[in-house]
Amino acid sequence: MQFHWIDLLWAMICGASITASVYATKRIMARRKAFTAGLMGEIATAEYFTPLVREGWYLFHDLSFPRGNIDHVLVGPTGIFAIETKYRSKYADIKGGQGALAEYDGHSILFSGRRQEDLPLQQAKAVSGELSKYLRGKLGYTVPVRPVVSLPGWRIENYLPDEESEVIVINPKNFRRLKNFQAIINAPEAIKVTSALEEIAKKSPQKPFYKSIIKR
Repeated sequence: MQFHWIDLLWAMICGASITASVYATKRIMARRKAFTAGLMGEIATAEYFTPLVREGWYLFHDLSFPRGNIDHVLVGPTGIFAIETKYRSKYADIKGGQGALAEYDGHSILFSGRRQEDLPLQQAKAVSGELSKYLRGKLGYTVPVRPVVSLPGWRIENYLPDEESEVIVINPKNFRRLKNFQAIINAPEAIKVTSALEEIAKKSPQKPFYKSIIKR
């Protein structure tokens, strides 16, 4: 069989197209997997914090701000908490408790003794600052907002008490830790804060699963 150079060219183009398609598909699948995992982490956090609503707390999900969305905002007697949920996969080769251990020293989080991160802390501080600024504009006075990083599925070892930590890092199963702070918000002030947050919630395009949680 004899091939013309045009046939060879088309074969090369087709091969390159197939390779590019496979690569693009892998990237899309990886992004989809990461998005799904992150979404499941947010669902877990939302579910764990929901019991506080039955105790009189206020819980908002997926609030849109100029810098991005805040995953959850919790309002209760002990303060206002801006919660960023972070999903982190565990190392398959690490067995036992070390495989699900997140050590927090007040500056960074060390996952399983291998991966050290401070970006989740910076993000939590950024959104809490933006929320505080928004509430100050609405209420006319400064309202402190505590930044929180939620790590579903991880055992948190804190080297500092929550009261001394600039950012609170928790497993959402231990949500009652947020009730251990000194009460700083009374009922009338909580209503003012939630009214301001409801304005944002009405403008925020929420994920479908959040809507079912809020109805509770």
